[in-house]
Amino acid sequence: MKRTGLNVILLVLSLVLTIGIRVIFPACGPMEDGSYMRCHWTESAVFGVSIVITIASVAALFLKNNDLLSGLRLVLVPTGILVALIPNVLIGVCGSDMMTCRSTTLPAVTILGILIAIGSAVQIGLLQFSARKEIQGTKIYVNKNTSYSEN
Repeated sequence: MKRTGLNVILLVLSLVLTIGIRVIFPACGPMEDGSYMRCHWTESAVFGVSIVITIASVAALFLKNNDLLSGLRLVLVPTGILVALIPNVLIGVCGSDMMTCRSTTLPAVTILGILIAIGSAVQIGLLQFSARKEIQGTKIYVNKNTSYSEN
């Protein structure tokens, strides 16, 4: 798969996460008294982190330098894991299995976060592999007639 193809896939995943957390698989709404459950704060945190992931994914489309792209993806591996940890460990969702956040938000955010982390790690590996391949393919010519003297 070309470098651009994986960049587009990761961009699509980040857009699905960013738009989805507010539209497709949102957390529960406010309670009757107007207060919010913790799943609301999970939604807000995931939305903020997903915006950063989306901006980085858009930037990756325009990067020509493989080292910069590897560095950007290196940041997105733990960021994808962070997204998956927010609803599972860090903030959480509602306790009842009947709540929307537990049945839709939790699995969607977890899966997307893990896919973003894995996709970023795969791209790092592919970039490093291609860099090694380029280095091994480069021939270094040494002139045997050159003598070096120490001064």
